[in-house]
Amino acid sequence: MSKMGPKRLLRDPLTLSGAFLCLGVLILSRGWFFLPASAEEGAIPETGFTHLHCPSCSTEIPYTPSKDGKPCEFCVVGSPLIATTGSVKSNGSSGSNQSLGRIFGFTVFAGLLVEMVWILGVHRLRVLRKREDSEWNRTQTCRCPFCNQKIRFAERNNGTGVLCSRCKTAFTLESDGTQPEE
Repeated sequence: MSKMGPKRLLRDPLTLSGAFLCLGVLILSRGWFFLPASAEEGAIPETGFTHLHCPSCSTEIPYTPSKDGKPCEFCVVGSPLIATTGSVKSNGSSGSNQSLGRIFGFTVFAGLLVEMVWILGVHRLRVLRKREDSEWNRTQTCRCPFCNQKIRFAERNNGTGVLCSRCKTAFTLESDGTQPEE
């Protein structure tokens, strides 16, 4: 008869430490999924710009502070290069797809992590219930003081009165210190 339930599982130190470990992994992985992979992928730290764009010929080159505002060397008009954050040619679609991909990847990772915690919690609950049941069903033996009949009883019934099945005499169960062979 097991009294182990989900509420008691929440007080189990092994379960709690596993859940907090998974929560920490989830929080740390959030940074891995949503921060730029390297300084080259991100912006120049001082300015925040990543590209230079010519509005006349639509030429786009990586950002260099010395070329910012200078005339475009690729077009005839010579329009000044404009500093931008991100690529103008892609209209933000690759950045948007990359961001959606990272959100999707994080959601899948978080779902798998939650499912793993759930499965481990269910397994831990089964182990604790089995342990509690084995303690509840532990048996002892004693002998009837009148006819010497060997009697097997649950450990929890130690000290209670019983009738001997052979001589029908009442006596109190007291363990002789031996456990029966299974």
